[in-house]
Amino acid sequence: MRERRLTPFYIKGTCFKNPFAILAEMPLIPKAGGKVVPATLAYYRVQAQAEAALVIVGPASAVPPPLGRTCLRADQPKYMDGLRALVKVIESGGAVAGIQLIDPCPCEDPDQRWDRVQNAFRVNTKRLHEIGFHYLEVDLAGSGALRWAIEHDQGQRMREFFSQWLQDLPPDLIGAIRFDHHLPAWPAENFLAAGGDLVALSDQASDKPFPSNQTLIQLTGKPTPDHIVKWLKYGALIGLPAKRI
Repeated sequence: MRERRLTPFYIKGTCFKNPFAILAEMPLIPKAGGKVVPATLAYYRVQAQAEAALVIVGPASAVPPPLGRTCLRADQPKYMDGLRALVKVIESGGAVAGIQLIDPCPCEDPDQRWDRVQNAFRVNTKRLHEIGFHYLEVDLAGSGALRWAIEHDQGQRMREFFSQWLQDLPPDLIGAIRFDHHLPAWPAENFLAAGGDLVALSDQASDKPFPSNQTLIQLTGKPTPDHIVKWLKYGALIGLPAKRI
């Protein structure tokens, strides 16, 4: 991997022209209601022109968000046309289209909704792949039911979630989880053991190393060239903050 860091390489059949990714960051677009609108397309057109290999949109909801929660909507078929247009904008800029998926509901005991949440991730992952996304990242810290299960050490529940989600993952879709440095390491270890492709973690989580070919390092703050070079050897992909417009 090291010899080809700045040349094209492949993950699960998808070509990455370089090791850089634009991280998911929700654009502030008043009154969009989670829909893809012209301003959303304009925002991601700029991100795709940054020459990164991967542009991750989102966060996007796997289940309907509570009132007042701002995120892209990916929880119903009616939102797919807008997201398909987003894929085309990103691909026209020469980047691979990725998306971050969340359960936007509060972090609380999910017993009454766990099956619905689990099914929503599986169903909407399939829909998002069908409209052209090649990378899908589940944000553990940003997903209420999943975070609750992790914080209450429900290892069996999380193993079942990963196993069922990955079992239905299309063979050419890169499945990843976003790993918050405040969380314990065991969910990410379970995910990789179940066949997950990548763990996206902050450079603040360097004390929890994972295999470099299965890691996306998310750089925090305003990374300098030296900072970027330092982290190149630690991850298959290096995540950079979205460009402000």
